[in-house]
Amino acid sequence: MIVMRVFIILLLFLGFSYGDSVVKYATNFIGFSAGVVKVDIKSPQNLECEGKTGGLFSMFYNYKFKFVENGDNYTLEEEVNGKKRVYSKDEILKKKAWIPVFISMLTKSNYELGNPIKVGNILIIPEENVQNEIYFFKVKNSHNVKRVVIWYDSAHYSKGFPKLIRIETKEANIDLKRL
Repeated sequence: MIVMRVFIILLLFLGFSYGDSVVKYATNFIGFSAGVVKVDIKSPQNLECEGKTGGLFSMFYNYKFKFVENGDNYTLEEEVNGKKRVYSKDEILKKKAWIPVFISMLTKSNYELGNPIKVGNILIIPEENVQNEIYFFKVKNSHNVKRVVIWYDSAHYSKGFPKLIRIETKEANIDLKRL
């Protein structure tokens, strides 16, 4: 088990060392296809995440966003039905915490019980691991995000990214499935 974790960390490090790593996730919100999110990881501390609605959602709700993480600084620009808005780091962590939580689950791979992952003032606490494929996390200090569940597949060693991330919020679940 320790060997597998070291192997995963080594693969992620090598991926980050040799240039950009881009991954795409299809997004489902309350069971409906909602769009696509693309993450461009230039390094674990420098990345961009963009997303927009698609499918049936885009007919009723037009949403685009661009999230940038540079070290400890976050910026978020979003456009909702033609209206643009820019969020500060504190506003992101309060109102749109699912985005930096999602990003941290892609860039952090050391899931040890009792060793929380920090995202600003938010703590993502590993709860349990089921057969090295499913990980459960409790979230503290977030207004919206309550829990995170991550699924890996047998090919996760070569990809380095989870096949599915479920972010449970007060309102609904956001499922992000790797494309």
